Amino acid sequence: MYSPKINEEFIPALYRLAKERKKPMTQLVNEIIGNYLADQRKEETDVSDHRHSGATPAGLSSRACAG
Repeated sequence: MYSPKINEEFIPALYRLAKERKKPMTQLVNEIIGNYLADQRKEETDVSDHRHSGATPAGLSSRACAG
């Protein structure tokens, strides 16, 4: 399975945050990624719902939603 490498510049901040929260860094990173992906799915669902209802999501013109 593909295992991407975490950018070296993120490691110190992730390490400190994991220590503060008293959890392994891998668990912290998995939670961060999981939360991000859940937020993205929610945004995609919200945009899709607006497209099907004819409503325009906040910050987007009706033209941008014509997709």
